[in-house]
Amino acid sequence: MKANISLDKGVYSLSFERQPSTAIIFQIKHYSFREINNDESQNFSALETNVNIENLIKFLNNEGINLSICSNTQSVLDDLKNKKLNQIKKIKYLENLKENTPEKTLEDFEKSLNFLKRKLVKHQVYSCYHLFNSQSAANFSVPGSGKTSVVLAYYEKLRIEKKVNAIFLIGPKN
Repeated sequence: MKANISLDKGVYSLSFERQPSTAIIFQIKHYSFREINNDESQNFSALETNVNIENLIKFLNNEGINLSICSNTQSVLDDLKNKKLNQIKKIKYLENLKENTPEKTLEDFEKSLNFLKRKLVKHQVYSCYHLFNSQSAANFSVPGSGKTSVVLAYYEKLRIEKKVNAIFLIGPKN
């Protein structure tokens, strides 16, 4: 069976050359597509933001459906692939940063925090260094380990470098 996937103005269209099985229709609806019936073929549409296009294509391929994909859909797939590759590169960079940071680099970073009234302890310097280089991170350390001090030191470093001018904190009432 052949099918065509196209993307135009934020809406995916999926059309089959003939009626697909009930199981395939059920699964297509799972991907947020709605039916648009006509006499000869079966058509579906869905908003781009509601569809995991990669999983839909994988499902259709596994069902033996010969897909034709428009250039807009291919661009979306290429963008997703590039994002995944960039994410993998960033993860490898951060793993390397965590495992292979020279002591001299940490010492130099600690010197760049000389504006702090209270010096950070070694594990806090390391945490701040990791946050500074990753540009996004999470810290779930035990209470009293200095998470707040690290975040405030990071913020102050960015503020001094004129990279930010405000901080927005979300936390529990206590």
